[in-house]
Amino acid sequence: MEASSWLQYVVDFFLWSQLHTFHLDTFVFRPHCGEAGDTDHLASAFLTAHSISHGILLRKVPALQYLFYLKQIGIAMSPLSNNALFLTYERNPLPDFFKVGLNVSLSTDDPLQFHFTKVCSFSFVLVLIIIVKTELNIGTVVGGI
Repeated sequence: MEASSWLQYVVDFFLWSQLHTFHLDTFVFRPHCGEAGDTDHLASAFLTAHSISHGILLRKVPALQYLFYLKQIGIAMSPLSNNALFLTYERNPLPDFFKVGLNVSLSTDDPLQFHFTKVCSFSFVLVLIIIVKTELNIGTVVGGI
């Protein structure tokens, strides 16, 4: 592990501890991490974040997956964005994360760039059907309609 990674862990933990000590932990930290770059960012997020955006790199680090599961850190996944930039729908880990009990949700990353319909939630349902490849109760997926 590089020295800069250790320094980042120390800084993140110091920030969290100071906020917690002075009861300023009403701020919720939701970083955009785990989409690209080093998996060390996910470790820092585990120490400090309430939830994260993306998290597709968690598929490469099962130990961190387990920690995210235990703490139930939210993972807002963006398959439309990931498909265009990093990962095909078939390789997207969202169904695997869901099956093992991680706290996942569908998210808009760049809605003006990646949505193909006027109704945002319809795009989500289409992507979910493509990824999971199963029939879904659309009312449940969209939020109890």
